[in-house]
Amino acid sequence: MEPSTFLQHFDKINDPRIQRHRLHELLNILLLSICAVISRPAWSNGYDHPS
Repeated sequence: MEPSTFLQHFDKINDPRIQRHRLHELLNILLLSICAVISRPAWSNGYDHPS
């Protein structure tokens, strides 16, 4: 089994959005979402606390 890249792995996902309403490519949205989850601070519990 050879290693796959991010694009190869997620390229198989169909984009259910209407073509004329697509401002950004689905792979870009997925990559940004994954980066946001990974880069979240370790001390954060996912909630914003008021100051």
